[in-house]
Amino acid sequence: MSEERFYSVEEVAARLMVDKQTVRRWIKSGRLSAYKPGLEWRIHSGDLDTFLEARRPTALPKDRPPSLEEIARATGHQLGWIMASEEAFRDAFKGRTWREVLNKATHVVDEVQAEQRDFMAFLIPIVQSTPYSEENNQHFAHLYNRINGRLLRAHTNANEAADKAEKEGAPEEVVNALREVAPRV
Repeated sequence: MSEERFYSVEEVAARLMVDKQTVRRWIKSGRLSAYKPGLEWRIHSGDLDTFLEARRPTALPKDRPPSLEEIARATGHQLGWIMASEEAFRDAFKGRTWREVLNKATHVVDEVQAEQRDFMAFLIPIVQSTPYSEENNQHFAHLYNRINGRLLRAHTNANEAADKAEKEGAPEEVVNALREVAPRV
């Protein structure tokens, strides 16, 4: 009988080239089975293999590079994550203190970054396994630009939140902190 192997959240994140927070979201959502024998999560190698197998894109076209929407459908990603960030920034001002606004903006930006890294980590092997042609190269450049365009929108949302906070008389430290959040996208 082979020895059972358990991975930490950090080891899984490094192996899959995603943020630790992404792995924790997968565990919390139930997509990745994990055990918490103490303070830290442990992922059994068999559970990780099952998770990876479920994420394997079986519905992607073989005769052409996949579209962004096809990749999202095959991997279970939601392309609305940037749109959700826009609404979250608008909602951040509803009945909250300035400190809560800052915390909400920071959380939204962190979520956008984690989803983008996760999506790009999945896209890279697809690009690498697709035969090179100028047409395929242009297609993947277009996908990359679409993803980064969504990030630019989140950056704009963060800057608009800082402008609104300043206009509404937020303390200078909050406005400055909001402006520091925006470039992280």
